[in-house]
Amino acid sequence: MRLTALAIALACTQLDAAPPDLATQFVAAHNRVRAKHCAPPLTWSAKLAGIAQHWADTLRARHCSFEHSGGPYGENLAAGSIGALDAAGTVDYWYSEIKDYNFKRGGFSMTTGHFTQLVWKSTTQVGCGHAQCNGMDLWVCEYDPAGNVDGEYRENVLAPGCK
Repeated sequence: MRLTALAIALACTQLDAAPPDLATQFVAAHNRVRAKHCAPPLTWSAKLAGIAQHWADTLRARHCSFEHSGGPYGENLAAGSIGALDAAGTVDYWYSEIKDYNFKRGGFSMTTGHFTQLVWKSTTQVGCGHAQCNGMDLWVCEYDPAGNVDGEYRENVLAPGCK
């Protein structure tokens, strides 16, 4: 059965309005895990949040495609069944990649890139966006300055306890 453009648009709807404290929740969740790695607290950026929301809306418009924007900022994406991931759950999901990160070797890995961006010491700002599509919540967070820079892992991704 083929869906019309209108049917697709109706199926891929965004939340009417994000909770007013979404920024506070995301910043607190980020800063909770960053503190474990002696990374300074992040501040919320309305500019980055706008960029993140635009990309979340774009993914929804692309029928829930799940891909990075390729923009100039660091970026983490997450998706889950509606209601399964809130701000803290999304950050904890990214942080769970710590189990695969080799602090002695450092460097980028496709299995730890969300974690390393999350705790990247020189990142100072975050902004996040959200959309719903096909029964999923899509979360996008943008980071400035971007993390995951080759040659800078040892000074930006510290082990818990800041070793």
